[in-house]
Amino acid sequence: CFALARELRRRSLPMPQLLMLSAQNTPRQRPSTLRHQLNDAEFTEVLRACDGTPDLVLQSPELLQLLLPRIRADGAIYETYDYRRLPPLTCRIAVFFGLQDSMASGAGARGWESETRASFHCYDGLPGGHFFLHEAEQQLAGHVTDELARLLPAQASKRKGHTDDNLAFR
Repeated sequence: CFALARELRRRSLPMPQLLMLSAQNTPRQRPSTLRHQLNDAEFTEVLRACDGTPDLVLQSPELLQLLLPRIRADGAIYETYDYRRLPPLTCRIAVFFGLQDSMASGAGARGWESETRASFHCYDGLPGGHFFLHEAEQQLAGHVTDELARLLPAQASKRKGHTDDNLAFR
């Protein structure tokens, strides 16, 4: 999303009003381990530690053969991103991460603040690890709803019956 927003700006295309990021350190902070390069056994243990992949999947060689290349590719995009210092974005950035996340940290999440000239908020303190959305589904849904509600003009929000008291997921 971050690279896409930068590319939109480079091409003078309309920019997003909001960039929401989850379980990611600032791109200025390089990962200490390139997990996507680990052997299958080590990579599977990383997935197990993240507590987001069911053991049934992790114990199935057939499923791992299908999933590992896709999960590795996702990790490779993040782990090999070539960060270049550019002017900050002009959209709001909201970042979410779990307190027990072993792959993202509070400092890493808060580091996104330097990537915007607009407002910034880090929703730290969400219970759970890298896949905190399993433990904090309602809390996360409320925060996402709040972020999206900020984009609605005040009058349009009131006309359609939306108020802070009756937003979805509350």
